Amino acid sequence: MFVIETAFGQTFRTILSERYLAINKRLWGFSYANLFVCGFFNLYYTVLMAWTFAYLILSFRNPLPWDNLASLSDGDSTSFFNADFFNDQLLQASDSIDTGEGGLVWLIVLGLFLSYILVYFAIWKGVESSGKIVYITAPLPYVILLILLIKALTLGGASKGLKFLFVPQWDKLGNFKVWFSAVNQIIFSSGVGFGPLVFYGACRKPDEKIVTSSVILPFINSATSIFASIVLFSFLGHIAEKLNVEIDEIVTQGIQLAFVAYPAMLTTLPGANFWSILFFVMLLTVGIDSIFATFDFMSNFIYNEFPALKKKLRKEYFALILCISYFLVGLIFCTHQGLYFFKLFDHYSVGLPLLFSLVSEIVIICFIFDIKKLERLMKEFTGESLPCLIKWTTMTITFVFGSVALIGAFIAEFDNPLDLPGWALFLGWFLMMFPILLSLLGICIPKRFFLCCFWKYAAINQPKDEDLSKSTSFKKADNPKTNQVEPNSNDIPV
Repeated sequence: MFVIETAFGQTFRTILSERYLAINKRLWGFSYANLFVCGFFNLYYTVLMAWTFAYLILSFRNPLPWDNLASLSDGDSTSFFNADFFNDQLLQASDSIDTGEGGLVWLIVLGLFLSYILVYFAIWKGVESSGKIVYITAPLPYVILLILLIKALTLGGASKGLKFLFVPQWDKLGNFKVWFSAVNQIIFSSGVGFGPLVFYGACRKPDEKIVTSSVILPFINSATSIFASIVLFSFLGHIAEKLNVEIDEIVTQGIQLAFVAYPAMLTTLPGANFWSILFFVMLLTVGIDSIFATFDFMSNFIYNEFPALKKKLRKEYFALILCISYFLVGLIFCTHQGLYFFKLFDHYSVGLPLLFSLVSEIVIICFIFDIKKLERLMKEFTGESLPCLIKWTTMTITFVFGSVALIGAFIAEFDNPLDLPGWALFLGWFLMMFPILLSLLGICIPKRFFLCCFWKYAAINQPKDEDLSKSTSFKKADNPKTNQVEPNSNDIPV
């Protein structure tokens, strides 16, 4: 899908809001579904950066406030991995989402404010600024991970952790939740299904080669995950040896890894403050790498969908308004119930909708638009063909496996897995179903009805034919012999 999304964006050029609509006017809702999935994702993911900033600020204290080394000699892994500091002291979390006192946790508010400053300067110039920020944020995590790996491998018990990481537990392969988590993780980490990959494909040169780079990048992404896992489990093996317990007794997951396990493990190293600062700086760079693409996609989607904005607002001012709006709404994550709102958004707003977006994208690009048509465009633009293996796996294995995972995950949601009260469960289902229903209802409801009073401000040239894929984004060259297809430069995202 990484190859197909990039090829689709690079060779089939139109503004983001009309990319699917240009294939068929009934598909407009799927583009807007991508917008809302990215919008919900941006809202809660920035909170991870806020927590990281809070830890980074506290890393300058000596001793580190979460340091609980004394518990190592007692063999108490629960006390050593100081979850109480994260939940009770840093986030000051209430007992549940509908209990506890009101008010804001001001250290988290400060972290959120600093996070949006970073986001703003990453997107304020559009692709021009986000492209430059990558030169700093992309290599830095590798440098820091390498330093941490070298240190981890010198610690006793590291081999124990690596054995636990690489020796399979075959009995877990029969657990559906394991497969669903794996699917979500690979979709989330690779960036397919969101929409930004198609957007950045449109920012490439029309004749730029696609296949090689689009195959290499997902492998680099997976290799990076394995690299980070080696660092983590080397440290976990060291802690297990010190506690004299089995490693599966101390393994944690999710946000507990970054904000409980890692900080605790770093306290075992000489110069713990230095290692802690290094680690949380790395987390910040990973965070900005993960989020600027979805913010960039969202801002460009809205900015190009409503041309009136271009006349009244420069892109820098629009990005500022967007970040301020997000910051104000994001204050719900800075309350004493913020941790529970984060878990709600993390579970409902991205998992199932993102999987739905991926399956829908396969249907739209590979079947409705036709994978053969996409391959012809690739051939005319870049001289490349889609490898048969990529076409076959996408249209069979990925599609079937994704569809089964989607159905299974949807059925599992009826069990209220987060044990939420009624109003919170309703909010979760709204976040989950709104992008999905918008996609499906868009097949029956015209885009004009959805935009209502905003319709007159939308992009002027609305397609009017049932099937515009042949004329919306391309024009034939003057030379009839070559029959070369050229992109309409007016449709390329700003």
